[in-house]
Amino acid sequence: MLDFLLVAALGVWLLIALLLFGIVIAPAVWSRRPARRAQALRVMRELRHWLPRLLPGLPGRFRRR
Repeated sequence: MLDFLLVAALGVWLLIALLLFGIVIAPAVWSRRPARRAQALRVMRELRHWLPRLLPGLPGRFRRR
């Protein structure tokens, strides 16, 4: 039962990350409008700030320096 809950929680996190990247970040980064690109870069900066706090076991490149 615990294994199922862990897998389900990981799946939800993965789904959120893919939706965020696919709907918000990727189209804005490749947009020709500078304002959308700047907004996407701000979102990515915020993610780099908050991901280590939400998921403490991340690989080294995502950890705070």
